[in-house]
Amino acid sequence: MPAAKQLPVTVTLTSQITYPEDEDTLKLQAPGTVTWLHDQLYLRFTEDTILEGQSFQTKVMLKFEQDGSVQMRRTSPTNSSQMHFIKGRPSQTHYQTPAGMLLLSIKTQALKSQVSPQKPDQGQLDLSYSLTQNELVVGHYHIHLTFKPS
Repeated sequence: MPAAKQLPVTVTLTSQITYPEDEDTLKLQAPGTVTWLHDQLYLRFTEDTILEGQSFQTKVMLKFEQDGSVQMRRTSPTNSSQMHFIKGRPSQTHYQTPAGMLLLSIKTQALKSQVSPQKPDQGQLDLSYSLTQNELVVGHYHIHLTFKPS
């Protein structure tokens, strides 16, 4: 595959979120693109969300790294974050909200990705992680994501 060529894909995402006093399941199917560049796969797509009667878009970029870790960048009109998921190793992120910047800790419990330069337009990600702020659990997250040719 030529370097930096974008391929169209369909992204299917199921996200299960457990908050201290609530649970939520989000399902999404959206068009996206993949780019294989410098031995790393970049998956980009946009989430359309309706929250409290307002609709907005969140741009999502996943970077699948050679060492098996995954970076996720999420950007919307009101929030932004960049998270690095490394199985068994904690990391931190700054989460920009309308109320200001939050420092969150990420603990990745499970991380399994299947991507390949031989089949760059198909793959999957299974990810389970927890977010904490000042040692208080913000939420537990489980993401199952697949992408395939459009």
